Amino acid sequence: MSDPHINEDQVLKINTYVGENFEIDELPSERSGECGNGRGDKQCRVSYISIGDADFRIYKLNTDFEIVEGDEIESGGDEIESGLASKSANFLTYCKGQAMIGAPSVGDDVSLATNIMDEFKKCLELNVVNSFVELDQEITFQAKSRENMSILLENHTCADQMLPTNAPKEVRYWHNKGDVKEVIVLVDRNSSKVHVIKDFISEEECNAMGDEAEGKLHSATVASEDGGSRLTETRKAMQAGIRVPWDKESQGHPIAVLSRRVFEYTNNVTGFDIDEFGQEDLMSIQYKGRGVMDKSPDRYMPHCDGDCNGSTHKVGGRVATMVMYCTIPEIGGATNFMNSGVHVVARKGYGVFFSYMNSDKVMDKGFTQHSGCPVISGSKKIVTQWIRDGVDNESPWDAFNTLGIKYTDAAQD
Repeated sequence: MSDPHINEDQVLKINTYVGENFEIDELPSERSGECGNGRGDKQCRVSYISIGDADFRIYKLNTDFEIVEGDEIESGGDEIESGLASKSANFLTYCKGQAMIGAPSVGDDVSLATNIMDEFKKCLELNVVNSFVELDQEITFQAKSRENMSILLENHTCADQMLPTNAPKEVRYWHNKGDVKEVIVLVDRNSSKVHVIKDFISEEECNAMGDEAEGKLHSATVASEDGGSRLTETRKAMQAGIRVPWDKESQGHPIAVLSRRVFEYTNNVTGFDIDEFGQEDLMSIQYKGRGVMDKSPDRYMPHCDGDCNGSTHKVGGRVATMVMYCTIPEIGGATNFMNSGVHVVARKGYGVFFSYMNSDKVMDKGFTQHSGCPVISGSKKIVTQWIRDGVDNESPWDAFNTLGIKYTDAAQD
């Protein structure tokens, strides 16, 4: 919510973390300059919200200035469905009534009966269209409110160094080639998953990536509007792309073994059936802390790695990411999934996996938008694998620009 003011009987959807507390203060009337609104005591009331471990953090400020929470309130989606069903019944009754006005005079007149049915059909179509327009506007409003609230909370959550990784929704175990890894499931939707995998990357694999990155590091960039890349203050780090030596995988080369593990995990939890051909290089990314007084610390502001607007997947585009921690900072460097209310504290050797395409090849709607919190002290060194769908040796990842368009197709336009 960009507006800090709320009204009595208003439903609040709070996207934040377990343990946070909020105070709601009654404001004096602009006209009288007093609280009370006819109660007689004229005392400004106070109410509090304490965020518990609930899947849906929905609250309502009732007319007695008391907080009602949880199951006592209908979710926004149910309210929308209920409202739409009510409107449907109303305009069906209305259209039927309009048609019945002319019904008694029909008799055997087939032409008149046909005209009445046509008018009834037009009435229904018009009202259905209008209802869906209203529904779309309501969904857009709720999504924007969620986004605005997440932006307000972003700096707050990054600044709280005591904030832990969210409690898991589920703990699983991944069995792979005789090895078993514990998986902390934080988000598990069809179009958006966030998993934390313990001991995903080894010291040897981290060292191999660090050695390869030596002498190749350069300032990190982001996609630009023209399909290229550019430097920006929203992303401050050093990075180096490391080509995976697949020809040495059978010999146990640590970088090839690591990348294979990433694709095996991706396919295991998504069912995408993606292989290594044409994929992006592994990326070594390094952030350095320069103290609390640094006005422009190394960080990565909120962003999506692939499309996150609910659109259909573009062939060759990113669909998942694996971030692996090799060196963790003394202060800072957590990862926030702001629209999902998920906070992940960096842990050496852990991997954070997130996917953002569903089984019908429709992209996530912002639940995997994330940020790398500022690194204040120490250094943060990670290895990142971006996973694409629709690439191969004939159309590798670098055959596409940063807008997801093949260079050959862009040249023809």
